[in-house]
Amino acid sequence: MPSGQMLEPIVYVNGEVRPELRCLDVQTTVGGGRLDSATLEFELGLTGDMYHDTSLLALWGKGPLAVNVTIPTAAGERLIHVGTIAQRHINIGEMLAERLVSRLEPHHFGVQLLGPEILTASKTTRFTIYNPGPPGSDTPLETVLQSASGPDGFIIAKDVIFNPLLDYKPTGNRSSHRNEKGRHYFLDLGQSRTNSALAYRGEPEVVDPRVVGEEFPNSDAHLGGGFWTLAQAVYYLCWTLNRDELLIANPPSLTDLELVLKDVTVGAVVPPPGTSPILKQLLLRRGHYLDHYLDTILSPFGFTWGIGLGEQKDSKPRIEFFPLGRSRRPAKDIPAQRRGETLKIEESPAEEIALQADVSGSRLVNSVHVFGGHLIYESTFELSPAWDQATHDAFKNSQPSTISRSSAAYLQSQPTSGIRKFMREWVLNEGGDLVGMELPDGTKPSKAYDLNQHLDLTTAAFAERRRQFWPTIALGFDGRPAGPHIGGTRIEYATQGEDWAELPEDMSLFGERVLLLPGECGIRFDGELVPLALMAAMTDNGLGGDGLRIRITASVMADLQLVGWAIPEASPNPERVNANLYLPGSFEYRKIHEGSGYYRLIRDSGYYRSGERDDTSAAMQYAAQLVQSWNQADCAASIVLDGLDWAALLDFRLGDTIRSISGRNINLQTTASYPARYPQIVGIAYSTEGQALTLTLDSFVDDVLTPTRDMGLRNVVPGLGTQKFP
Repeated sequence: MPSGQMLEPIVYVNGEVRPELRCLDVQTTVGGGRLDSATLEFELGLTGDMYHDTSLLALWGKGPLAVNVTIPTAAGERLIHVGTIAQRHINIGEMLAERLVSRLEPHHFGVQLLGPEILTASKTTRFTIYNPGPPGSDTPLETVLQSASGPDGFIIAKDVIFNPLLDYKPTGNRSSHRNEKGRHYFLDLGQSRTNSALAYRGEPEVVDPRVVGEEFPNSDAHLGGGFWTLAQAVYYLCWTLNRDELLIANPPSLTDLELVLKDVTVGAVVPPPGTSPILKQLLLRRGHYLDHYLDTILSPFGFTWGIGLGEQKDSKPRIEFFPLGRSRRPAKDIPAQRRGETLKIEESPAEEIALQADVSGSRLVNSVHVFGGHLIYESTFELSPAWDQATHDAFKNSQPSTISRSSAAYLQSQPTSGIRKFMREWVLNEGGDLVGMELPDGTKPSKAYDLNQHLDLTTAAFAERRRQFWPTIALGFDGRPAGPHIGGTRIEYATQGEDWAELPEDMSLFGERVLLLPGECGIRFDGELVPLALMAAMTDNGLGGDGLRIRITASVMADLQLVGWAIPEASPNPERVNANLYLPGSFEYRKIHEGSGYYRLIRDSGYYRSGERDDTSAAMQYAAQLVQSWNQADCAASIVLDGLDWAALLDFRLGDTIRSISGRNINLQTTASYPARYPQIVGIAYSTEGQALTLTLDSFVDDVLTPTRDMGLRNVVPGLGTQKFP
């Protein structure tokens, strides 16, 4: 229990106790945005220094001043701050006073990033950087980056990219080789383009099997190396930049780090749960220190970091990692007596409690709709001629040269005249443009082409409007759309009493070509001549019926999108607060209708395969994961505890979660149902003058990753991570 006595922190400078220095306060926070600091005050009565015959910078005349601050505990001393003196404040007047500020600085985390370190088979120029040396040292320390990682390490002078894109595909660039600390090297893409180059460097040819799926066959397995995971990248940065561990210790092993930076994100599909997320095209610009890169790389995946100060004064502080909004340790309770009870200090350390909960729409969402891509259907559609009966009668017996693009009749006609469409334009009539027009076969369409009926849809997905044809969903052996004609479609024709036949794939020999109409479901034969095969099919009976027919196998895009949605049973906010997310690249729907010419070919032939996709259930699951993450109140709190003893007694650490204010029975749960979430300690402040320990709490949503189609890797939804809501 608390001693009830005033506790004076003990200040060490370069390893020696300095009783003339009094610690006024200590600030510790998570992340690198505001590194830890301590404010110290000189007791002038103990020094006798009246500020004569000195200089402002004399304090640093003998080198760095390393500061350790501890507080007494029953077990000895507890380390609460480490840093170096960075600021000096002197006040000379009626009162003489001097205050010093000790801080952790970015350069305390080693050296700046110069570039990726690779293995090379030959000795090369060595990179040397001069550091101030260990705290209290009078001589600088040479850090030879190359030799420190092994005799064959070499740093390339360029920005660092983990798993870069090569030909629009993520490519692993992690070497299988490690240094003595178990840290991987980079495998430059210029070292891994052939089997011979990989064998020369002793690299395996198979990439990480976790990111190779059936939809993306590993045809380029010999290109690149392994894929960097989050844990491997963090470990690389720690042991590359902070390899000397002068002031701060690194994670002791990659295995330990992987236990922390495992995939705790909601909805993780790849890699398997419990493993570290795989990175994709993560670019780090050169020239910064480790603290900057840790913030950059961790927050998008829902993690942060802080300085673990250990239990004993002689223990070296270590970089520690933990997930935002979650704790690796059980949630804690803070004792506080009910009002009116007899005060017992040991049962009521909470001197001041400030709590804030926000369930507004900018902080909480309890209804999510995830909109994927537009619904796409493939089928075979028979087209109608785009010219009327009168035009047909006028030109049906014409010579091919008469209706060629260079003929006088064609050149002198208006762009919308019949001669420009005759035998050239064939359309679906999905927008109703042919309604009321007498076609060459003598019929008059009374309505637009009904795509909903054609595709046997029970719920209408197509409005009566113009659209356009898209490539087939059916794929050939090479993985490309099976349609051999323009835009990945398949165009066929049939004449009187004959079976359907494909148009030639190359019609350029006779100046023929076919185009897809850009704003309408239709095709246009736009060459100098109408295809001779079609001209030969003209009969006095007209086109259509017993005459010429045209059909196309293609895809059409609906007016509806794939939708996944979720609404929780309970919420901190009784009102409905909805969020719509548009992720067409992550969730898709593609279906081959039974009326498609490829429907049977896919099932009966080994050459064609289906490119169908239905991500409806995945979108529903993802929406549920988002609701689970976002359906929580935003909570911020500041809790002041009376007595510095409580830091050790309750073992408060950065990253701990606070479940309640016990005694007063104040529950700090931010969710209305399972899983329970609580605010997290993001700052700890020690005040000597007030003998107070202040805990700063905040809450975070889970980082939710969306699956992408790039070899199973994923992108992060912009705005998530340390932010409250995108």
